[in-house]
Amino acid sequence: MRVAIVGSRHFSEPERVMDYVKSLPPRASIITGSASGVDAAATRAARDKGIPVQVIPASFDELADAGKSAARNQRLVDACDVLVAFWDGSSKGTKTTVERALDSGKEVHVFVAK
Repeated sequence: MRVAIVGSRHFSEPERVMDYVKSLPPRASIITGSASGVDAAATRAARDKGIPVQVIPASFDELADAGKSAARNQRLVDACDVLVAFWDGSSKGTKTTVERALDSGKEVHVFVAK
């Protein structure tokens, strides 16, 4: 099971991300971008548990242009079986990625910051 973990850089509960990743079955693998926040917490927890991590980083152009960063997010959606989003309630990028995953017929779980 390939699980894409996405979310806001400013998601205020990294421990929720880490707890979720640590609860995954041993056969799972994680797919993330390389951003701070949710991506970093998911990567750290996966490595602590020995879960394989595939990083799909944004290119320099994608970091500089929101339209181009959507292409990287689509690559994450295309690569996963399940998408899990940790959303701060306002991040447009996370919301759009969730919508893309739903449109693609992916299983999606969204955790909203308290």
